[in-house]
Amino acid sequence: MSSALSLCVTSDIQRLIQVNAVMTSAHQQHSRIQSSSH
Repeated sequence: MSSALSLCVTSDIQRLIQVNAVMTSAHQQHSRIQSSSH
């Protein structure tokens, strides 16, 4: 029971890390486009 719960939590954390990385890279690309357009 506890091992399955920890596995679920680990997968949730990995998903959050992936989403955070995607959002960060998208934000960096957006700011880079803004700085180049000025």
